[in-house]
Amino acid sequence: ETITIGVHTSLTGGLADYGFAAAEACKIAAEDFSGFEVDGTVYEIELSIKDDKGEPAEAPIVAQQLVDEGVVGVIGCLTSGNTNASLPIYQEAGIPLISGSATSPDLTEADFDNFFRTCWNDAVQGEALAVWADELGFKKVTIVDDAGAYAVGLADVTQNTLDEKGAETQRMSVEEGGKDFSAQIANITEFDPDAVIFTGYHPEAGLLRKQLVEAGLDVGFMGGDGIKSTEFINEAGGAENAEGCYATFGSFPEDQQPGYAEFAEKYDEAYGSEVGPYAQN
Repeated sequence: ETITIGVHTSLTGGLADYGFAAAEACKIAAEDFSGFEVDGTVYEIELSIKDDKGEPAEAPIVAQQLVDEGVVGVIGCLTSGNTNASLPIYQEAGIPLISGSATSPDLTEADFDNFFRTCWNDAVQGEALAVWADELGFKKVTIVDDAGAYAVGLADVTQNTLDEKGAETQRMSVEEGGKDFSAQIANITEFDPDAVIFTGYHPEAGLLRKQLVEAGLDVGFMGGDGIKSTEFINEAGGAENAEGCYATFGSFPEDQQPGYAEFAEKYDEAYGSEVGPYAQN
């Protein structure tokens, strides 16, 4: 028999690099696991890959499409906001949703019994980010979010942990998709921090870093897994601007993942590149 598994991801928009890597890895997994047997029946896996464009408003539409196709389960969504928008549809249909990148703690604390994840949540990541900042000697920190579900939750935990450690913190937001951060940079300049921690995604993070450098602010720069992308380098204005920036990531180190080396080799053979972010999750 053939079963269909949905892959609910973001193949266009600002996070397409994340979504592409996740989708391509799912193709490898489908090949690896096809032909598994349960109670004497052999099952082949077929994938239905859908693009929600990275937009929470599009996510329920994609979810309903996958439900209508009769998928037995869904891998996704890519982001916490899109996952939150889709969960009621999958819950009503009795379809499990497993994400390797939706890190908001609220997703597992809400009344959804069909959601699972294979990544650390932001209660863990936010604390780790703050501890790391403290270890790096950053005692005066500006924390910037993009007002989205993922960024705000991660920022809250990071700020609370830094405050507990006695750091002096400043909190502000930018608009997701924004291009001009001059107002925020003026406030950051006045605060004069040791570092800026951005808890959103790499398109805004890279641009913020670029504008900080152009404003002459020599400060540390950190972020969560939302900035862990090679795209950040170009968005920041090149390798020189990106040098010395740090990012946490909600996964086990590669050397602690059984079978990672074999997977990485398959990924490179299939796509001619190193394993993209979220592929291994």
